[in-house]
Amino acid sequence: MKKFYLFILSMACSASLFAQIPTHDMESWRTTSSGASTPTSVEAPYKWYCSDSTIISLGQFLGSLAGADDTDWRRQVFKESATMYVHGGSFSAKIMTRREYTFVVPGVLTNAIPQVGFSAFPTPTVTAVSLKGGSPISAKPTTVTAWVQYYKGIGSIDSGSIAVQALGQVGGKDSVIGSGFVTIGPSSSWVQVTVNITYPLHTNVPVDTFRIALSSGKGPSGLDSSTLYVDDLAMTTIPNPDNSGVANIKGSNPVKIYPNPASGMLFISSPQGGNLSCTLFNVSGQEMLTKALSGEDKADISSLPAGIYLYAIKDDNGAVIQSGKVAINK
Repeated sequence: MKKFYLFILSMACSASLFAQIPTHDMESWRTTSSGASTPTSVEAPYKWYCSDSTIISLGQFLGSLAGADDTDWRRQVFKESATMYVHGGSFSAKIMTRREYTFVVPGVLTNAIPQVGFSAFPTPTVTAVSLKGGSPISAKPTTVTAWVQYYKGIGSIDSGSIAVQALGQVGGKDSVIGSGFVTIGPSSSWVQVTVNITYPLHTNVPVDTFRIALSSGKGPSGLDSSTLYVDDLAMTTIPNPDNSGVANIKGSNPVKIYPNPASGMLFISSPQGGNLSCTLFNVSGQEMLTKALSGEDKADISSLPAGIYLYAIKDDNGAVIQSGKVAINK
């Protein structure tokens, strides 16, 4: 349960691999201090970030100009150990919406660095929240799952959320090329939610960075004390598209797939006796077709929708030896 598996086809379709991503199981935490006039201890899971430090330190400074008390600036992210709020292991993340002086701010936990803009007059106000950076990745995320519990705050309606962004280079600049979002409603027990990541415009751009943002509320219209518990995140991926159309991972005799674009039938020429197979995935990571290869083969693709597909050639151990993309026309 406490494993954040990335199913990376370019490494092994049937293997589960750890990746250099934030603490997925909420077991490892770090602690620091924020606020100059009244230091406050803040904490976050290892390699995750929250806005606590900024809200408390800038809040105390700007709030003093407006006559606010230091205690009006409160923490929003906590390490939870109560058994009923932990899905696996010893800890989960508790994320709370809090009233910070005169305005309600949803709690946010993210693997990117949150940047909060403040205005001091006439009263301290959050003007903007943005994210910078994220976690490096060498595959294309298709889904993120998490186990959650959500309790709405003081009032009638509120909801938490999980947002995911996939970034790649477009025109030499870091750009969001894929995204997914799911709303989390009230629950009194653990529920697994899934965020599907779609790539509407840049299906052929490799992903190099991803962001996950967990939020306890809907922004300024949210409710004080709304609480989101999160544990055991996981991600699935497919190979990054290769701009040449083929990524020959190993071996001197690449499999030939033609024509490209294809319609009706897809022809696959491979070394005989290799015990190979070919799997087609759509851009959302869904397996659409798998065929065992014997040398000179053909696959009926007439029932597949038109679009760009990623393929993976696997050996008899399930390891991907070649990947690429192919277009299907109607």
